[in-house]
Amino acid sequence: MTDTQVECFVEAAKEKNISKAAETLFLTQQAASSQIKALEKELGFKLFHRGTKGITLTKEGELLFDEWEELVNRFRISIDKVKDFHLRKNGHIRIALEDMGNCNEEIMVAFSEYEEKYNGLHIDFETMTPKLILKHFEADNLDMAILYQSEFDGLASLKCIPLHRKKLKIRIYLSKNHPLAAKEDLSLADLGNETIGLLHPSCSFDFKKSVTAFFHYHGLKLPENCREYASRRDLELSLIAGQCVTIVYETMFLDEERKLLSKEIDASKYSSRIALFWKDDDMDTKVHALADILKIKLKRFD
Repeated sequence: MTDTQVECFVEAAKEKNISKAAETLFLTQQAASSQIKALEKELGFKLFHRGTKGITLTKEGELLFDEWEELVNRFRISIDKVKDFHLRKNGHIRIALEDMGNCNEEIMVAFSEYEEKYNGLHIDFETMTPKLILKHFEADNLDMAILYQSEFDGLASLKCIPLHRKKLKIRIYLSKNHPLAAKEDLSLADLGNETIGLLHPSCSFDFKKSVTAFFHYHGLKLPENCREYASRRDLELSLIAGQCVTIVYETMFLDEERKLLSKEIDASKYSSRIALFWKDDDMDTKVHALADILKIKLKRFD
């Protein structure tokens, strides 16, 4: 058996999907499937049940996955550490983080676990806007970035791993003291005379475009009275004060349960996921090791 066969099996078991495993390993779906079938042939038993709804591990597959997942991770990390030593790298990686409100704490915990797992590696992270993140990537001043996938849609210069399977829910947010808060069947149509809070284009490539799309999805136009804010926190404070309402991803606001009311709306076509972006091939192993931890921490969105 080969290391490629083992990696294809482990990734397919993690993703429960051969196509997604192939994407992670930068292989075609056909190549990944062939590697797994060759492994099964050599072992003499099936590793997956294959059906119309996808794949699930056989009992034999479960036993191997329990043993091989950590072995593959340790194998990748050990090679990467030696490469860093050979290249005299300083043991620091630079990660940018978009301000995404109520999931930032889980991401910080993931960073700590990552540093423990990747002993000797230290994360230097900074909160940045997508515009600044892109600027740092272009100047080769950044190793990775965590932000909404929709911010960099169509950008071929960066590689990307989504950190949860399902797209984020989209919600209307407003103050619990807002006159519309008492309305049980609140919808976008009720917001026609309200001030709509948006993030300024310097903070988000995606925000105004997505909010406009949410209204169009429901056959409505974006209300004329809009107000732009320089940061997520400024928008949140304005919502709490009752100065505006907004439509945004479920992760955005820290004070939702205490001071804000939210209502989910149907706009999955225009939703997004939190994703890990990077540029350089020599970061692949470090990226996948961090992504594995982040996927566990952000599992509540699956």
